[in-house]
Formats: sequence, C-alpha cells, structure tokens
Amino acid sequence: MHDIAQSEAWLSSEFARLLHWLEQDILVWSTVEQLSIVLTLLLVARIVARRSADWFEGAFKRSGRKSIIRLHVSSHELFFVLFVILFIWLALTGARAAAQPHQILRMFLSLAVAWGIIRFSSSTIQNPFWSQLLAGTLWTLAALNIIDWLDPSRYTQLTQHNVAARCALTNS
Repeated sequence: MHDIAQSEAWLSSEFARLLHWLEQDILVWSTVEQLSIVLTLLLVARIVARRSADWFEGAFKRSGRKSIIRLHVSSHELFFVLFVILFIWLALTGARAAAQPHQILRMFLSLAVAWGIIRFSSSTIQNPFWSQLLAGTLWTLAALNIIDWLDPSRYTQLTQHNVAARCALTNS
C-alpha cells in the first residue's frame, strides 16, 4: 500500500512538472509566433520552389543538356529543401538580431538541414546499409543540436567546472 502511495505521489509530481513546462516553455505566444513563421515560410518556399524549378527545368531543356549531376530527386524537391533552409535561416538570423525568442526556429532549421542532407545523400548512396547509417547519424546529430549538446561552449563550461572542482579538492 505504501508503494502505491509513493508511486501516485511521484506520478503526480511528474505530471505537475510536465504541466509547468508546457505552460512556461511551450504554450506561450512566442512559440505560436515561431510556428506560424515556420508554416508561412514553408508555404512561401513551396511556391518559390515550384516557380524556380519550372524556370530551371525550362532553361535546362533549352540548353540541350541531359543532366548536371545524378540525383534521384526532382528539381521541385531540391529547390523546396534549399528555400526552406534559406528562409528559416533568414528568420532565425532576424530573430537573433532582434533579441527575440528563436528556439523553435533553430529547431526547425536543424531538422531541415538534416532532412535535406539525408534526402539528397540517400538518393545517391546505393548501398542501403550506408544510406541508413548516414541517416541515423544525421538525425542523431540534429537531435543533439536541438537540445544544445553540440554547442562547444557547453564543453568549455564543463571543463572549467571540472578544473574548479579539482582545485577545490586539492586545496582542502
């Protein structure tokens, strides 16, 4: 009976912590603003990519060439990925310059870059093992970047903390 009460208390505290996190970090206007910016940029990228791809394909056919590089990806998809990355990067740069919240923009940029690299590299790598290994590695790097584990300053802070802790131990 005591174990059930402990489990209920732990579950209740974890649920309260989750609700607090949702209220403080997710269900705020800056998140809604950033998500609306991302959705708008995706729509704009789709329109611009379609027009750019149509122009590119027309110019390419008029030149008489058969191909520049061998990608198993349509030019529409290629331009869409490139414009998504460009537009989100520009929005992120603007948000940083204006000292506005930009975590969602940074997350979407990291995912878009990983998606683009995975999509184009996996279309050129014929071996399924290497293609899947590369995709898994890139998604892992994107996830680590999203949670800030790839930031070099974190390693510097950890190193400084370790050095300070060692100095404190040797001096005592």
